[in-house]
Amino acid sequence: MINARKTFKVKDFLENKITLHCPSESDIYTAYDNLPATGNIEITCSLASLSPVMQSLEIAGFFGFFIIPKQELIRSIKIVAYKGKDNPCYDTGKSACYRGSAFAAVDDDHHLLFEETHICEKTAIIYSLPIYKKIVKITKGNPELIARLKTDPAPFDCDTFESDAAQLANTLNYSDGHEELTSVVLYPGPFKILIMGDGTMIHRGVPLRISDSAAQAVMKSDAGILLKGNLAPIAGNPLNFQNVYKKQGTICLVETLKINARFDPANTVDLRVLEETPSEMKQRLLKLIESNSEYFIITGSDARDFNGCCPSDGVKAANQLVEAGVLQVARANSAPDSCPVNIYAFSGEIKAREMKSKFTINQKFRQKIKNYINNKKSSKKFSLVFLRWSLLLFIAISLVVFVGNILQKNRVTMEFVNFDLVKEFDLPFQNGVLILQFHLTQRCKFCNDMENHTKEALNIYFSDDLQDGNIAFRMIDMELPRYESLRKKYDLFTSTLVFVDVSGSKEARWKIITEAWHLTDKKQKFIEMFSSELIEFRQGRQ
Repeated sequence: MINARKTFKVKDFLENKITLHCPSESDIYTAYDNLPATGNIEITCSLASLSPVMQSLEIAGFFGFFIIPKQELIRSIKIVAYKGKDNPCYDTGKSACYRGSAFAAVDDDHHLLFEETHICEKTAIIYSLPIYKKIVKITKGNPELIARLKTDPAPFDCDTFESDAAQLANTLNYSDGHEELTSVVLYPGPFKILIMGDGTMIHRGVPLRISDSAAQAVMKSDAGILLKGNLAPIAGNPLNFQNVYKKQGTICLVETLKINARFDPANTVDLRVLEETPSEMKQRLLKLIESNSEYFIITGSDARDFNGCCPSDGVKAANQLVEAGVLQVARANSAPDSCPVNIYAFSGEIKAREMKSKFTINQKFRQKIKNYINNKKSSKKFSLVFLRWSLLLFIAISLVVFVGNILQKNRVTMEFVNFDLVKEFDLPFQNGVLILQFHLTQRCKFCNDMENHTKEALNIYFSDDLQDGNIAFRMIDMELPRYESLRKKYDLFTSTLVFVDVSGSKEARWKIITEAWHLTDKKQKFIEMFSSELIEFRQGRQ
């Protein structure tokens, strides 16, 4: 007699969830380990990174992957997958029938559905998930076997994969391949492979060039995604089950078909995403281009990932560009308790992700990004000038009516933004240089190193100025509502140093030290950079 074990329900797969943005392989494996016995994961990534992400999901043990386009497919996609297929198999007399566009379908637990197929209770529960419900029909089962689940569940033999594959090979009506392959379709899942009546194998998540009739069928019954325009050339031709089965046998239904196409970001990326990018990130991109640097680094986790450590809006902004295909990310190895180190380069420029990444600069794509950002700046400036003059007459006429309210509003705003710096930060001077380090409430190693390096540089090169009260260093929690105006004014989203020229207790001018973050892990270079920047800034004082 087999001891009864807990039978999971559909809600168990839906209640526990982890969300990741642009994850690495280790991120996916860690997410699988952190989920309970059943649950799901939601990943946002770019089309270019779809293949390695899905491969990592499969290796980790997830199943039922389903791809959801976000806005335009070339910008970003979402993948939903589930955990929990390793539960025991019990017989309840249930059968399943695939009702989609294909002749047969292969799932992630190596079940082959091409006619009414006897399935275990675990598989019946999985097929009851929303992603399967519309395309899989499940019979009610045997009441006696169902009742035995609570006492002595009946064992179920799932070992029919090879015999089912052989039966399928003898059943298909193979095509001679005369139909022209003119449509490019991406099958989103949840099955691993669809096998059409002519033997065409349509792999999940792989852009394939198939016949118009097959494309229409997959789009209608299996939510296939039609790829057009610049994305069409990335597609490959599908395999035929008859040919690969003769050569490889059943293993052809187990192996994952990888995307071998090369994505040219200069032709496939929609740069309109840059219009939603914070100005500090756009400046960072321009600096990367103008300095001909290969990469930039941001530590922390995506602010959208609730389970991540050290949430960073900077990582979020960069990852959104990764999802859109503008950037590419690799993650450096770091200690378990330290913040993730994210290495960003432009899409297609990171050629290796081993211990040491290799970079190949794509000048064509970089120039396209630079032109787009600069053109948008010019257009925005022209629009603002035009709008200013267009509204001038209206403002003049309305000024008398609204002057009281405007003055009151300005008075409140100025009090909030231009507060007395001497009182606010307990400065030892009315006129001097204030060094502000903006940081998040939850601080990371890079943020702490930035503070320590700054203090050391001040003690080495500016100790007399500190002692005489000409320079002051203060920390600011940029998440506090009190400092929201300063954060917005400087357009900051991560730990940053800002030099402020204080004149008569007010801000006279300021400078963001963008190199501070890049050099945080290079102490000596940081100290040299900081000292040089501060000397230059002080020389510019009136």
